[in-house]
Amino acid sequence: MSQRVERRLGDPLTSVPEHMLNARLSWQAMPKLNTFLGAEYRSSAFRPRNYPEPQNGGNAQGRVDEGWRDSNIVLGDFKGYTLFDLGATYRVSRNVRVTGVIENLLDKDFKDYRSYTRCTDGGCTGAGNEAFSNAYNNILEPRRFFVSLNVDF
Repeated sequence: MSQRVERRLGDPLTSVPEHMLNARLSWQAMPKLNTFLGAEYRSSAFRPRNYPEPQNGGNAQGRVDEGWRDSNIVLGDFKGYTLFDLGATYRVSRNVRVTGVIENLLDKDFKDYRSYTRCTDGGCTGAGNEAFSNAYNNILEPRRFFVSLNVDF
């Protein structure tokens, strides 16, 4: 059984950050070595009152009283985040480059589960109605390291 997300006139787009920014700073440290620092910013994103949690059944906002903006009652909007990447490229020869990159340099953890009272057709109270939902919209990967070899021919 699928659950339709309830929308209200004037609601922002669901799960889409209001602001996004990507930036990259490069530095030619030596004639054969180029380094860079990248940053990715995503602001918080709107979470509707009955955003579906398929693994739990029911909505992720719990009890909602009249007169409140639905997404700010129990769990709030999806959290924003900033990630940093650090990398370098070394030119081994005219046709060969080696690149190393550390993504999610500060090892940002995207698992931030919070409890809420699950609301179903039977209401929001009763035993066994506690559930958990992540404060982030997406669970991104932890810190990781990539190495690549580029050969031009």
